[in-house]
Amino acid sequence: MDSGAVAGLAIGCTISAAIIIIVCIMISRQLGYCNWFGANEKKDRRTPTPSNPAPLAPVVAPPIVHPPKKDDHRASLPVQSKPKVRKPNPLPILDVTPKPRKEISSPVDNPASDLCPKYLCKKYIRILKLASGYFNVRHDRCYCSLCYPAERTSVFTTAGSQYTVPRGWTNFGLQIDEAAFNSNRIFSKWFTTFYGTSRDDVESIIRNRFIPFSGDNLLDGSVFTRHIYDKRYILSSPSINYASLERFCPTDTVLIKHKWYDIKIVLACKQYPLGLLKQRGFKSNVCRIIPDDEIEWKTDQRATTIPYSILIRVQGHRCNQQCRSQHSSS
Repeated sequence: MDSGAVAGLAIGCTISAAIIIIVCIMISRQLGYCNWFGANEKKDRRTPTPSNPAPLAPVVAPPIVHPPKKDDHRASLPVQSKPKVRKPNPLPILDVTPKPRKEISSPVDNPASDLCPKYLCKKYIRILKLASGYFNVRHDRCYCSLCYPAERTSVFTTAGSQYTVPRGWTNFGLQIDEAAFNSNRIFSKWFTTFYGTSRDDVESIIRNRFIPFSGDNLLDGSVFTRHIYDKRYILSSPSINYASLERFCPTDTVLIKHKWYDIKIVLACKQYPLGLLKQRGFKSNVCRIIPDDEIEWKTDQRATTIPYSILIRVQGHRCNQQCRSQHSSS
C-alpha cells in the first residue's frame, strides 16, 4: 500500500472518531449523564439569558361556544311535562285467621271468654270462703274445651296407672308438704285418683291434709261423716266421671250474678299403691277409658290418700218442679 492511501485512511479514521465522540457527547448531554453538561443545563434553567431564554407557557385555546340552533328562526316553546299520576297504595291484607287462645295459669278477675268457666269457678271459691293460703296458683289449670282442645289426650299415666283427664273441670292447686312429697317421691311413685266431696266437707279435708275416714275427729273438733254404703274404707276412682256421681259428690246449686248454676267439687289426690283394692263400681258404663271392673278403688290405710288440687265443674242449672218455686222467690 502506498503512502497516499495510508494517509487517506488515517484521515478517514480520525474524522469518524471525531464524529463518534461528538454524537456521544450530545447523547450524554440529553440524558444528563455528563456532570459538566448537566451543571450547565441547570445553570441555564435557573438563570435564563438572551442566548437561552425561558420556555414559553403553552397557549390554551379558548373553548368554542356554538350559538343556539334555531329552527326556522322560530322561538322554541317550553315543553310541558306530563303530570305524574300517583298510584294508589294497595289496601293492607287483614289476617282474619283466629289465633289459638293461650292458657292462663292463674285465676283472673275477668273472664277470658264467656265460654270458659274459670271465672265462675273463682267466684264459687270466694263463696266457699276458702282462705287464699290453701292454694298454690302456679298449678292452676283449666280443662274446658277452649283451654284444653278435643284433639289433646284424654288419659294420663302416672306410676304405671292411668287416670282420666278432667275435661270440663277447672283445677286449682293446693299447698302441699313439699318435704314429704319429695322425700317419698309421691308425685312419681303414687297413683293419681279422684275423690268426690261436698261443699260442707271440702275445707275440713284440706285442713286435715289427707282424706279421713267417716267418724274421724278432725282438727277443728268436728266429726267427719260420709253418707256412703261402706264407711270402713276410703273410696276413690281413677275416673272423674265416676268420682263425680251424685252418691259421692252432691250437686251444689248456687246463684252467681243473677243466674243459677249446678256446681260439683272433686279432689285430685295422690294415693299409696300398696293395700289398694280395685273393684267394680255400683254403676256401669260411666267411663269409656277405665273399665267397669276397676273403676272403684278402696283402701283401709290411713293418711294414704292426699289431695293436691281442687277440681270444680260449673254447669247451667235446669229448674225442675221442686226447685222452680224456690228460685223464683230468690
